Amino acid sequence: MRKTIEADEPWWKLDLQEVWAYRHLVFLFSGRSLATMYKQSILGRAWFVIQPVVTAGMFYLVFGLLMRVPTGGMPYLLFYMSGMVLWYLFTNVFTQTATSLSGNVNLYGKIYFPRLVLPLSYVASGLVLFGLNLVVLVAFWILFRLRGAPLAVRPGILLMPLAVAQVVATGLGFGLCVAAATVRFRDAKFLLPTLVQFWMFATPIFYSTSQVSPAVRKLVWLNPMAMPVEFFRHGLSGMNPVGLEAMLPAVLVTAVVLVAGLFWFNRAQRDFIDIV
Repeated sequence: MRKTIEADEPWWKLDLQEVWAYRHLVFLFSGRSLATMYKQSILGRAWFVIQPVVTAGMFYLVFGLLMRVPTGGMPYLLFYMSGMVLWYLFTNVFTQTATSLSGNVNLYGKIYFPRLVLPLSYVASGLVLFGLNLVVLVAFWILFRLRGAPLAVRPGILLMPLAVAQVVATGLGFGLCVAAATVRFRDAKFLLPTLVQFWMFATPIFYSTSQVSPAVRKLVWLNPMAMPVEFFRHGLSGMNPVGLEAMLPAVLVTAVVLVAGLFWFNRAQRDFIDIV
């Protein structure tokens, strides 16, 4: 006797109610991810905050001390750290979501749960890491402020959670697209490290958009990661304000990619276990 299990819902129907019913798994998987990320390493969970600090320090040595790249008046180390904090949030969500289907075949083959649960768990674990890095960033902000740095908190700081939401939505949307693509096109996962590296240089992490020509700046704003990074820095320092010409393209691109990613992922996960 043969029993065939098939999806009984059309691919364009997103059963978000079912995902909500399995919400406990989101927290379970996110906790597992955080517990095993640096397991058996000497420094352990300290790596959560060491990585962005060390990377910001390297940028400070190269682009701050050696190349003297302008930051618009913001202290060099704080400038780079504020960019890296958001960038690490993006890469955590993007890279883990991108491999969520191809990297968990054994798990998917044993039990059933909504496939969207794992990408959402990566969002949850990424936000936990972001919270830890944010504490370190605030400590550096206070230190520079006490030393007389011209830092001013603007009312826009209250909207900084929207910048974080933009980063999460961008990482999730593009990650879902890559995850769906890897089901049939295995080359996508090999291009992932190169894509992330190129994307970082296309994002104003170690430079300010105020130093870019207006023509080039319009292209920079098409990168959905550029606006939240600059908006986040403006909230911390009051320097280099971000206008609607930056916000609208970023939000539009992210919304389109997120919706496309959700439907593409939903279609790919229906029969990926028979293909991968």
